[in-house]
Order: sequence, then structure tokens, then C-alpha cells
Amino acid sequence: MKREHKFELIEHTADVGIIGFGGTKAEAFEAVAFGMFSIVADLEEYEPTRTVQVFAAGDDDLSLLERFLSSLLVLFDGDAMLPLDFEIVEMSDYKLTCNVWCREIDEDI
Repeated sequence: MKREHKFELIEHTADVGIIGFGGTKAEAFEAVAFGMFSIVADLEEYEPTRTVQVFAAGDDDLSLLERFLSSLLVLFDGDAMLPLDFEIVEMSDYKLTCNVWCREIDEDI
């Protein structure tokens, strides 16, 4: 599954910033996630081998986004999986469920 995600990388004092664009908050969150991992690898080069669900909850939109991205980093760093695409299938109040298409990190990545 390859979906289009619109994002912009911006300079930030700590590192790099990402602005995600979308018709909905869910699409903007997906775009930020795609932008974050596009810094790590050219995501278009790889095919997913697995789909996992990620859940996140926060107290407001900012903390929800932070916890969503943190969950994806755990998948990347802790489980050695490269997230390739994202689809938030449920978003209400300050909770979300996201399908993440990914592949195992090996010597090719």
C-alpha cells in the first residue's frame, strides 16, 4: 500500500522539524509520521512485509502526536521495523489507532 503524504521539512533549533498536511487531522498526523521516517530511508524503495497496529492516547492534540510518533520510534528502535506507510483507522478525542505497514530492518536498510 503506497499512499501520498504531504509534508515539509523545516529547520529547527534542536534538529529538524516536520509539518504535515492533510484534509483531516488524521491525514496530517500520517504525513508527519511519513516525513519522520523519510529522513531515515527512502521509503518508496521498500515493500512492506508486515502490518502492525499502533495505539496512542494523549491529553491534547500535541501530546497525542508526540505519543503517536514515540510509539513508531519504539517500533523502529525496539522491534527493528522500518515503518513505510501509515493509515489512521480510528481517531476520536485524543486517541488513535493506526495501521502501519513496515518491514524488518536488515543489511539493505
